[in-house]
Amino acid sequence: MKRIPAILLIVVMIFTLFSCRKSKDKKDEGFDEPKDGLSGGADIEEIFSNLKKKKRNFEYGEYVNGTELGEIISKPTDYSTEAGGTITPKPLSVYTISNEVIFSNADLTITVTGVHIHESGNVILTFLCDNKSAKEIKIFEDYVALNGYTWPSFDGNKWYTKVAAGETKYSEMWFKGEDIPKTNCTEINELEIHMYARFADSVPTDRIFQDIFVLYPTGLDASTFTYPEKVPVPGEVIIADNEGVKVVIEGTSEIEDSYRLNVYLENKTNRSLVVEFEDIHINGIDIKWGDGFDLRQKKRFLTAVWIGNNILKKYGITEVNEVEFNLFIFDLNDGKNVLCNGPCAYLP
Repeated sequence: MKRIPAILLIVVMIFTLFSCRKSKDKKDEGFDEPKDGLSGGADIEEIFSNLKKKKRNFEYGEYVNGTELGEIISKPTDYSTEAGGTITPKPLSVYTISNEVIFSNADLTITVTGVHIHESGNVILTFLCDNKSAKEIKIFEDYVALNGYTWPSFDGNKWYTKVAAGETKYSEMWFKGEDIPKTNCTEINELEIHMYARFADSVPTDRIFQDIFVLYPTGLDASTFTYPEKVPVPGEVIIADNEGVKVVIEGTSEIEDSYRLNVYLENKTNRSLVVEFEDIHINGIDIKWGDGFDLRQKKRFLTAVWIGNNILKKYGITEVNEVEFNLFIFDLNDGKNVLCNGPCAYLP
């Protein structure tokens, strides 16, 4: 009789060992990636850890088991829980453009690989530049326009890169995130880039190409994106507004030891224009000063007429009560084609 309990105990022990072994084998099988979202009961840290183990060369859009890593997870804090317990990643960016070739010939191929929002809020446009020639190539930005606004370069530095013979390299063009709302949009819907390239040992005028490239980073196109109307600034004064051009003084400010008139310019024509503020008088005093701007076709421009405080001090001006000037606007390629020429006044 004593043998029966002993036999039963041995059977129980064998069954327990078999169950543990089966559980271990199942655990070693690895992590099955989700197909349509992740289970609400999943351990996010464990999921992230397993995905990182399977990650391979994701830096420029490689894939994890056939699914782009960014579509599954970037880090645990990027997850949000929706109704029903399903956990889905938050959108990483409103910008959908990817691997769009903008120029290609026997010597050079330039591809826009993507547009991304940096943690600083600035926006980064990434190029892949493939030099297929036996010479070094230099690539330059002439100017860019965001959502129809001609925009100054990041911190005053125009984008530029050089690619060694036979080299393929990535290069980034940055845009200040704080500037985008000034175009009356929340993101860059249209990006126009004037660009040119030449061999490093050639004369500046001998170029591989010089062209204008228009991109729609959010997936819109020329038929679905229209420039929004200018939002009026309180106290602004319209100086000129005709079928060809609009000039608005939005106000004044003092920055970096200078007094400035903040100006909005809009070119309604298909020609590049020159806008000049001539013969500036402050409080009736001729300060021997003027300022001018190039205004691209069908583009808008937020700029300023700068007057150094040293000039005001020179003429004993301590407070600006009136600004008078002659507004002269003409065709860049045909100086005889004048759109505006007359005296104007602004009372700050």
